[in-house]
Formats: sequence, C-alpha cells, structure tokens
Amino acid sequence: RNALRGRASGLNLALRATASELVVLTDATRLVPGGGWLDEPVAGLLGEPRIGAVVERGRGGGSGWTWLAPRRLLQQLGGFDEGQDPAGLEDADLERQLAAAGHRVVDWVALGPAPVPTERHGVGDVAPRRQSEARFAQRWPDAPLPREWARVAEEI
Repeated sequence: RNALRGRASGLNLALRATASELVVLTDATRLVPGGGWLDEPVAGLLGEPRIGAVVERGRGGGSGWTWLAPRRLLQQLGGFDEGQDPAGLEDADLERQLAAAGHRVVDWVALGPAPVPTERHGVGDVAPRRQSEARFAQRWPDAPLPREWARVAEEI
C-alpha cells in the first residue's frame, strides 16, 4: 500500500521494486496461510503458458484478493490502473487487460487443494464506489462489473 497515492500505485511500486520472475500481490485485508500455499498455483501458472495470473478473491464474505503473476507480463501491460486510486476495481481492470492480450486468469482454487489466503476482517479500505465504477465503465464499456464488486458494493 502506498498511503500517499493509493493501492494501485503501491502495487505498481512493488512491481518495479522486485526482480523476481513471479510476484504475489495481496490485498491488505488478506492473511496468507502457512507453508505450501503457493505450490499448486505456481505449478499451474508455470505449467500453462496462456495463464496470465492466478487470482483468489474474497472468500468468506470479504472483498480482498491475492494475485500470482509473472512480473514482466504485468509490467508490459502497464501494471494496475492508478486512476482507480485510492482503491477500487484495479484488479478487475488488469484482468480485462490480460484477457485482451490473450491471457487467461485462473481462480486459485481451480488449480488444486492448496490453502488460500483468508479475510482479515476489519482491515482495509473501501473505494469511493461511484468513482471506481465510472472509471471501469469508461475503460471497459462492454464489460459488466465483476460479481464480487456488486456484492461488496451492496454491503457498503
């Protein structure tokens, strides 16, 4: 998180700060489980060239997420949309970018029985809903809002 500019900006700073082949980016509301939690997702990502990211989203009623992806691919696409800051649909936007570039985004649990990050309730922030929706609709006019966004927006 980059408190001065927002979550998408902080994620992009993380992408630039690492030299690793793969990156794991996780929302501040997530708790990662113990050992072995990356084994299945990494094997799936490395085993299928068309997979651009493995994503876990808001299980247990939360709105957080965790991404596993090749750092260079995310950088080639320009990273997360900082226009979504302070926080919003930056993950859904990047997912659309990956699809437009011919890559698939796979759900974390679809790759096997690996433990998934869980929600840490009471932590995090909620984006200005209308600002995020407008930015996403402008960039992706034919795309519906992600289901989990609609569910979380109803809770606000």
